Amino acid sequence: MLKPTLSIFLLGLYVCSFAQISSNVNLKGNWDDNSLAVQSGLSFNDIWGYTDEEFKEYGIIGSLDYTHFIDINDPENPTEVARIPAPSRSLWRDFKTYLHYGYGVSDNSGGRLQIFDLSDLPNTVNKVFDSNTFFSSCHNIFIDEKNGRLYAVGTTRANIVVLDIMTDPTNPTLLANINLSDGYIHDMYVRDHIAYASHIYRSKLTVYDLRDLNNFVTLGNISGYVDAGLNHSNWLSEDGTLMAMADENHGLSVKIVNTADLSDMTVIGTLKSTLEAANATNSIAHNPFIIGNDYVVISYYHEGVQIYDISDPANPVRAGYYDTQPNNTNYNGYQGSWGVYPFFPSKNIIASDINNGLFVIRPTFDMGYCRDNLYSARSVNVNQNIQTNSSEAIHLRNGFHAKSGSVFRGHIEDCTTPFSITGNVDKSEVTEEINKIEPNPQLLVKKELAKKEIQVYPNPFTDEFRILIEETIVASEIHLINSLGQEVFVKINICGTNCFTIENKNLETGIYTLLIKQGREVLESKKVVKF
Repeated sequence: MLKPTLSIFLLGLYVCSFAQISSNVNLKGNWDDNSLAVQSGLSFNDIWGYTDEEFKEYGIIGSLDYTHFIDINDPENPTEVARIPAPSRSLWRDFKTYLHYGYGVSDNSGGRLQIFDLSDLPNTVNKVFDSNTFFSSCHNIFIDEKNGRLYAVGTTRANIVVLDIMTDPTNPTLLANINLSDGYIHDMYVRDHIAYASHIYRSKLTVYDLRDLNNFVTLGNISGYVDAGLNHSNWLSEDGTLMAMADENHGLSVKIVNTADLSDMTVIGTLKSTLEAANATNSIAHNPFIIGNDYVVISYYHEGVQIYDISDPANPVRAGYYDTQPNNTNYNGYQGSWGVYPFFPSKNIIASDINNGLFVIRPTFDMGYCRDNLYSARSVNVNQNIQTNSSEAIHLRNGFHAKSGSVFRGHIEDCTTPFSITGNVDKSEVTEEINKIEPNPQLLVKKELAKKEIQVYPNPFTDEFRILIEETIVASEIHLINSLGQEVFVKINICGTNCFTIENKNLETGIYTLLIKQGREVLESKKVVKF
């Protein structure tokens, strides 16, 4: 059975019938392969994303027999750069990334753990681990990057299998097999050892403290909620006060849950996609992801990728959508968008469609998940006014630091996106105006850099680390990037000749990318760990 060629058709249909396919979301490109096997009407399953240290972006998508690695740096022309055979055929695959490694599992006999080295992309991908030591089948995994733990759920071995991947990412070690009274977990979100587990067959979500794996603690649960069904998957907001929770049943809503008090979680809002189709009310939400605190992005099977504004969580409002299978009007089965990944620094989004492969899409609006991190990488223009959306303060590489509401005369780029944000300032209360550039050692000038002559120590670090550069560098900059691709503010002090101390006592523990740049050229990129 072969799938119809979709890319050219969809692009044409997109132009001719925009309202039927999308709203406030544009198609950038589509990758598909008609030669892949089809089983039970399915060719593709889940998807994840990977951003390397030079901010090049890649999609990882599963098919029945392979894991595919897709270069999306030219989003209009997604290109497969590698495919690696799976241990056995499976309708269900799941992927996550940690450092420059990809981790893949599948839910069938022979669905062991595979690890892929992504450091040589876009040239190739190397499989560095392939074993059933920990389980022979696994439905899903989640990686707590901050603590270097991989959590496997829906396994043949235990309800939760916990692996240490921080010590050696290519050679995991078993930390614990945990069996729970509520049994099988279908999916799980983990933040700093706190696990939000979807007990699908109990119509229940339970939160566990897994810091001590031998003495875990149940912090709370929610069941008997509105539209309760097969509790499939969940995702937490950036501030930890909201959770999006999906039940994989026809016609049930996505729940927005107040998680401020884990011992008393309550549903405070619901949303349900109903596109213009005869049976749209029978649609199924699959996997939700919260961006920052204000938007939830959902792979919604027959409804494609749905984006809702939840800034008022009691009254979610659809902000946009893209239907990956607009010609489908049969809502009885499972078709359309399986997974979505909305965390790229470029703000492009990738989605998988069961029949039609990988889609690269982009909202026409700013979801704001890096709005507190605006910065400028070039000289300011004194004749230009800028309006920003920062909730607290703006940190600019060229020396500015001002409170929210300030008027800036400058050129500000939004995170790592290639376009600039401009406009007239519209603030009722202007707290201060800055009209000069103050010197800042964060912009390093008149020096020259050689990669082999850079030392970073200590690594891991606590409050600060040092960079020692043997030779001078020319017009270079130092940046520290978190796991979401956002730049974090650090204080940079000169500690000697070509010696710089990087400091932020309030920095959260976790893995960061240190970039030393010369204009647009990355001269050094290195992972550093904050304890």
